[in-house]
Amino acid sequence: MQTAAKPPVQIQHMPASLAHAIGHDLRAPVRAICSFADALQQHAAGKLDADAEHYLQRINSSAQRLNTMLEGLARLLQLAQTQLQVMPVDITALCRSLLEELKVRYSHWPAQISIAPGLHAAADPALLRMALHELLDNAWKYSSGNGAALIEVSGVQHNDQLQLCIKDNGLGFDLQYATHLFAPFQHQHATSALDGPGLGLARVQQIIHLHGGQVWAEARPQQGAAFYCTLPLTA
Repeated sequence: MQTAAKPPVQIQHMPASLAHAIGHDLRAPVRAICSFADALQQHAAGKLDADAEHYLQRINSSAQRLNTMLEGLARLLQLAQTQLQVMPVDITALCRSLLEELKVRYSHWPAQISIAPGLHAAADPALLRMALHELLDNAWKYSSGNGAALIEVSGVQHNDQLQLCIKDNGLGFDLQYATHLFAPFQHQHATSALDGPGLGLARVQQIIHLHGGQVWAEARPQQGAAFYCTLPLTA
């Protein structure tokens, strides 16, 4: 696999007022659209033809999706203002804990899991847990339906940093799109069943950047993916 260029997309130093505006002011008209669409649907119950009912449902679902996206973007902007609580973190133990949780979600699709021992870094435990959960969840999710799922967590030390790697044998992706993976509202794949709001990897990048690290990916279509990130070994 070839190493992809480290993605330049960052969201940082945004004013708190912008996060507030997105989280409250911009969501207010979206909530109004949902409310009026619901009211119209109830008021016209039994009077609309199938096409009109379908259009109303599309309006409602699109408004709800927009509301979710605005909420996620506001949280992403708020994350950039977070004051880190850095302490030693046992990454091996953290990944084991997260993967045990994911076994429940993906009980219908078991995976062979390998986690390297002795992985440690200095990080904010809550934020790092959020980032690793996203990467591990993606690894399992995109490995489902692609043969026997394999997930590998490894790491190497370079000077004063840990380079962590989370690798899977799943769907992979074309590296020419790698720099877009970490942008808000982008997705690895167009499969609707796997799509969320498209903020997970943007959140991962923001958390790693807050720790002074970098995050990037290697992949090939249908040949799995590997996500790398660097974290300081000491505070």
